[in-house]
Amino acid sequence: RQQQQQRSSSSSGGALREHGGAAARAGMSELYEVEFTNEGPMGINLVSSDDGLDAFVESSEHDQIKPGHCLVAVNHEALDGLSFEDILEKVGSASWPRRLSFATHTRNQANTAEGTLPLPDDFFSDLAKLTNQEEEEIKEFMQSHLDEALNFVTSKPEDKGLRKATESDGIQVFLGNTRDAEDEEVQLVLSKVQIPIPADLMMNAAVTSTRSEFKRIFTMLDPMFGDGDVLHVIPKDYDRYGGKTVRSENLNLPLYSVKWGVWDLPFPLYNRDFVFCEYTCWAPNGYGVSMCMSIPKISATVKNLEASHRIVRGNMGMTGYFWRDTPGSDPKKPMGKNAMSIDLTYLLQINIKGAIPKWAVNLVGPQQGLNVKRVRDYAMKQRELATVFFDNNTELNAFESLSATVVKGTKYESTIFVNKGFELVYEWVLEDHDVVFSITGPNGEKVVPAASHACTIKTDKPYQGRFVAETEGTYTLCWDNSSSWFTNKTVYYHQVAVDPNDPVPWTKWPTKAEALAMESET
Repeated sequence: RQQQQQRSSSSSGGALREHGGAAARAGMSELYEVEFTNEGPMGINLVSSDDGLDAFVESSEHDQIKPGHCLVAVNHEALDGLSFEDILEKVGSASWPRRLSFATHTRNQANTAEGTLPLPDDFFSDLAKLTNQEEEEIKEFMQSHLDEALNFVTSKPEDKGLRKATESDGIQVFLGNTRDAEDEEVQLVLSKVQIPIPADLMMNAAVTSTRSEFKRIFTMLDPMFGDGDVLHVIPKDYDRYGGKTVRSENLNLPLYSVKWGVWDLPFPLYNRDFVFCEYTCWAPNGYGVSMCMSIPKISATVKNLEASHRIVRGNMGMTGYFWRDTPGSDPKKPMGKNAMSIDLTYLLQINIKGAIPKWAVNLVGPQQGLNVKRVRDYAMKQRELATVFFDNNTELNAFESLSATVVKGTKYESTIFVNKGFELVYEWVLEDHDVVFSITGPNGEKVVPAASHACTIKTDKPYQGRFVAETEGTYTLCWDNSSSWFTNKTVYYHQVAVDPNDPVPWTKWPTKAEALAMESET
């Protein structure tokens, strides 16, 4: 252990505030707070953990502060992620009175006691299917709250009891709290931002009916998201495009999906999981909606993981994303005056259960409010890729570009089902370097032979292709990095199967030259 210490005497005194007992059973280790009211030495010696990320009590002149206890917050500000030296600095510079929060067990002890995440793919396989009556009840429940949610996000935040917490870089974050039907505290977060994408593209990314889609989107947009699964989909035979041509305007909506998700809270709090229905639809007023809510009757049917994984079941009120095309914008115009843009609002209404200390609430609220920034950052990357992919394969311009890291010495594959006579339209580009690319047909034939390509964003030279499928089945696009000993490769790609006899013409997008001319408009 690093023998660096914070030393002081007992002259400042300390008043004990307990957060253990029932609170511990509600979702945290034994946790307590000591307030030092008088300026001066505090009579505590701290030492570092082996990894330098935690501060433990080595000795103390206070009966309530025991050797081995872990310092987790100073003046209600979490110390999670700080180095030992930064923790000492935080303690020494804290204003008076100083409130120190301690946990009675270590991070390693907590990790040892927890079950393993992510959960196995089949963890919820024994969950009974929803009955037709349960499906109808879920649909009615979500529909009954839609107008209320839309009223909330379209009203002035101040009229809903929210206060502005921060405003910077075009993002507004509002915080507040209320009481639920059980008279328990509910945290409220609302954030707003404008993003230069069309509403259709936002909806294309919001539809997550499979476990892989759900985890990909939530992992990307929410750093507190730990794991998740899709438990039920309504209707049971849901198809993303309802059997129609794969294009954004043919998305099969509304979609109701019952999901389980777990979110990480700062040590020493237990993580929280939620069972909720996500309602994805176009509202009558033109808003795109991806709204989540817990339904107690359904949540009660899903395994409780508190004993096995130290995860406490929380309750989620009206929570999710609401968006519309910005008034006056043109959703088909990528650049220039009145270019495509959406007004995006994120709403969080959540009861994370248990006696949560103020410093944890202070950490969670703003972090969730900044989810809209992560949505915007991702959208800006999509715009960058669109400028690379312009001109050819314009059918793909309305679709999200996916990304993958092709680890050194390995390969990455993406599959797509193509009907006979349909055209497979595809394109990809690397962040840098080169990779071996090929496409294999349903019978193992090489439709596109393996060859090395240096198609990168830096060179502005994407790989774009299309061909008519002579055989119906699954086609595999492969990026092979087996020959690389040292370098991972990042690839951005998308593909779609196009019906050549589709009576509805695809949207005509501008060429790159036309787009650049739009950008110069004033």
